Amino acid sequence: MNLVIVGSSDNKEKDLCQEVCEASHRFHIEGIDRVVHVTIPFCNTLGTAVRNAIDHGVSDNFILTTETTFVTSKYDMDKVYRRARFNQRKGDSIDRMVNSIGYLLQHGQTSFDYEIDIPILVNKEKALEVLDIKGQYHFRTMYGNIVHGSDSEKVEDVFIDPWVHSIDPEGPIVSVGPTALKHSQCTKWIRKLHSQCQSTQPKIRARP
Repeated sequence: MNLVIVGSSDNKEKDLCQEVCEASHRFHIEGIDRVVHVTIPFCNTLGTAVRNAIDHGVSDNFILTTETTFVTSKYDMDKVYRRARFNQRKGDSIDRMVNSIGYLLQHGQTSFDYEIDIPILVNKEKALEVLDIKGQYHFRTMYGNIVHGSDSEKVEDVFIDPWVHSIDPEGPIVSVGPTALKHSQCTKWIRKLHSQCQSTQPKIRARP
């Protein structure tokens, strides 16, 4: 199964993030046989990255994640998560969420917020069906509601930005923002995680 890591062109710590993101996913999720890196400009969307990855060839089922998302312990890819509550947004993100909710309600779907920076298992065929819907939407929310509906668990946000000097996030998923990455303690934590992923801790098998 492939791991698709989506990165931003303006990430100043890209090399570090990509290396540790890949290492932590491989370490805690067994069955990853190939990694596909997709970098998108700042203004592009996750849907664009998914389309690019599929166009370049990915496995029928693949894990979708971002380069600033790290796995810190065993993680079961069979489980599906959504936000415990809607997140405040601004700019184009508001428009895409309004469009997403409007489309979902109009077509009798659930309308939960799936925009959370965690690895998700994506079926290529179903992803293409979502991507073929005309309009500007949030891919995770559209895919999550159309494919999983309410068959998911609520989870609190895993996104950290800015970084607080004394924190030691437990995970199992930790996502960091651009402001956090400017903090020396954040990059120190990422390097520490990388070292931990070199040990021999047992891994969990992902769904094939």
